Amino acid sequence: MRLAKKSILALLAAALCSAVPAAQAAPLRPIPVPAPAPPPPPPSGKGAPAPETALLLSPEEAAKLGAAALERKDHVEAARLLPRGCDGKVARACFNLADMYRSGRGLNRDRTRAIELFTKACELGEMEACEDLSAMTLAEAKTDEDKRASTALLQRACDGNRGSACSDLGYRQERGLGADKDPGLARANWLKACELNYGLGCSNASLALSAPIGGPADEVQALVLARKGCDLSNMEACDRAGLLIEERKPLNQLKDKRPDHTEARNLYAAGCFKDHGRSCYDYARMLDEGRGGPKDKSGARVAYATSCKQDYSGGCAGLGYMFENGRGGPADIAKAVEYYDMACEMRGVWGCNSMARLYRSGLGVPLNAQMSLAYTARACEFGSEWACRQLGR
Repeated sequence: MRLAKKSILALLAAALCSAVPAAQAAPLRPIPVPAPAPPPPPPSGKGAPAPETALLLSPEEAAKLGAAALERKDHVEAARLLPRGCDGKVARACFNLADMYRSGRGLNRDRTRAIELFTKACELGEMEACEDLSAMTLAEAKTDEDKRASTALLQRACDGNRGSACSDLGYRQERGLGADKDPGLARANWLKACELNYGLGCSNASLALSAPIGGPADEVQALVLARKGCDLSNMEACDRAGLLIEERKPLNQLKDKRPDHTEARNLYAAGCFKDHGRSCYDYARMLDEGRGGPKDKSGARVAYATSCKQDYSGGCAGLGYMFENGRGGPADIAKAVEYYDMACEMRGVWGCNSMARLYRSGLGVPLNAQMSLAYTARACEFGSEWACRQLGR
C-alpha cells in the first residue's frame, strides 16, 4: 500500500511539472547594466594639457587655429593648440606661444621658457621673434658682449625687412648702445625703416636729414619723410613736419610761398587729438599766439594741460606760464609754482629757469637766493646755455 501511494504521488508531481507554461520555463535574460559614465573633461585654465584631438591636426592647422583662438582671446584653447604647431616647426606658433609665456596669458608666466621659444621662432625665420628677443636680452645684458649679442638679433630682424627693428637698430648705432657708434649707419637704417613704411623710422630719418646726423642736411627731403611718417599715423613725425614748415627752410628751397602756419597748426592739432605731448605743446603755442588761425587762449591752456598730462615738460611749464599770467583763465601763482616745479622735475629748462626767477623775486614763494641758484644750476645741468652763463660756466 505504501509503495502504491508513493507511485501515485510521483505521477502527480510529473503531471504538475508538465503543466508549467513554456514562457515560465524559458531561461532568464540578463538585467541591463547602465553604460559607464564618460571620463571627466581635461582640466581647463592655466597649464591645461593639449587634448588628443590637437595631435590629430597638422602643425599648420594647429598653428592657424591657435592664432584664431588668440584673436578671440580664448587663451586656454590657444595654449592647447599652439604647442602642436611649434613642435612641428611652425615659426609663428612658437612666437605666439612664447608671447603667452612672457605675458602670462593662458599660461603661467615663465620668462626663461619665453626666451627659449622666441629663440626657436627666430631661428625658424620669424623676424618679430628676433626683434622681441633682442629687447628681452638687452634688458638683462650686463656686459658689452651681451649687448652686442642682443644687437646682432636686431640686425638679423632688420635684414629680414622688419621696419621697427631697423629703426631701433639705428637708435643703438647713433648712441653706441651694444654697437659701434656710427651715425652714418644709423641714418641709413632709419631711411630703410621709412622705406619699409615704419612711421617712427620716417620721423627719425627726417631728424637725421634736418639736424643733420650721419650726413649732409637736406631740409626738403626731411619734410618729405616727416609727412610720410605722419601719413603712417606716427604723431612724432606729424609734429616734426609742423616744425619744419614753421621754420620755412624746406618751403623756401621749394620756392613755396603758400601760408605755412595753417598747415603746421593742423598737424599739431592732429597729434594733440591723439594725446601726443609735444604736439599738444606746439598746438598750444599756436593757439596762444594766434598763428595759423584765431587766438584761443582758453584752448591754449587746455592744450598745455593735455601736454603736461602726457609728461611733456614744456606742457607743464606752459601751463605754469598761463596760470602765472592769467592767460586763458584766472591767474593762480600757487598753481604756476606747482607746474613750473613739475616741469623742472621732468628735466625741463623752462620750468627750472622759471622757478629760479620766482625764488629770486619772491613771487609765489619765499625770497631765497640759494634756492634760486640751485634751480639755475639744475637748468644748466639740463642743457640751458642761458643758465650756464649765469653761473659763469
